[in-house]
Amino acid sequence: MNIYLVLGDARNLPFRPGLFNLVTCSGALSEIVDKKRVIKEMCDILSYGGKMVVMTFNGERIPLLRTWAYNTKKLEEDLGECGLKI
Repeated sequence: MNIYLVLGDARNLPFRPGLFNLVTCSGALSEIVDKKRVIKEMCDILSYGGKMVVMTFNGERIPLLRTWAYNTKKLEEDLGECGLKI
């Protein structure tokens, strides 16, 4: 298996639409200001029927993070806007 590292901006991913069967984001989404734009970019590079795995801080469980971390409902809404099924 070949692995290639690519430096890019999450708001403008350097890949063609539908290229990947799996897209992951681990811990970064809560740190990004324009979350919806990044989610849209991830959705754009995801193939039809592909899967997305998002791991993020949960503002419902960690009170100090409530001002910027996702809660379950908001994350589901933002992912749903791209047509993803939860």
